[in-house]
Amino acid sequence: GFIHEDSGNIHLFLPSDGSKLTICNFKQKFIRPVHSLNAESRFKNKKFGTLMASKILRENEVITGYENSEIILWNWRKNEVLTTFPVPECGTIMSIATSLNNGPFVIVAGAENKIVVLKYDENHFTVIKEHEITNAGIGVLGLRPDVPILTCGGWDHRIRLFSFKYPEKLKPLAVLDFHSEAVESMAFSKRPLRTGICRGKTCTAAGSKDGKISIWTLYS
Repeated sequence: GFIHEDSGNIHLFLPSDGSKLTICNFKQKFIRPVHSLNAESRFKNKKFGTLMASKILRENEVITGYENSEIILWNWRKNEVLTTFPVPECGTIMSIATSLNNGPFVIVAGAENKIVVLKYDENHFTVIKEHEITNAGIGVLGLRPDVPILTCGGWDHRIRLFSFKYPEKLKPLAVLDFHSEAVESMAFSKRPLRTGICRGKTCTAAGSKDGKISIWTLYS
């Protein structure tokens, strides 16, 4: 799940039973459910399986990715499905990243060894790039806020960096080999750090199943 803030309101997006995404609002010391997006309630004759990933696209839009390799774009405030799109190249979807620069773009990855870049336009998605990596399994995707670089954490314990300046190319930049188990989380500093050994640099932090956190200052 994740936290999204808009107009002074703080919302918590978190997976719940099966294919359901629950959206809660923070009110003082209380957390109140305000919306519930359930794919299998909307599409009665289809099995989506477990909700595996979600990400905000634009202010009222959230993308959800499922065990059956499909994504759904919702207007979460209206509980309305805007469009659906299958991404079988990724297998079970594990992570989603989004970019509004010259887009919007959506990056999807999962249990297979492909990263798929989609462009959203006029209520439908178009595949503009598929990139195959060596080993299957991508647990986390992240776009840096300071420079157009896509960072991917793999089940093969490697971190891969791609240029996202031209999304249709997705040029590989580096492969970082530090962890001994799957990389499962990623975070980025929004501005250069003011103190410490990384002072003046922006950092990428990666968390792994091996219990370690690595911090990187590449391309900063």
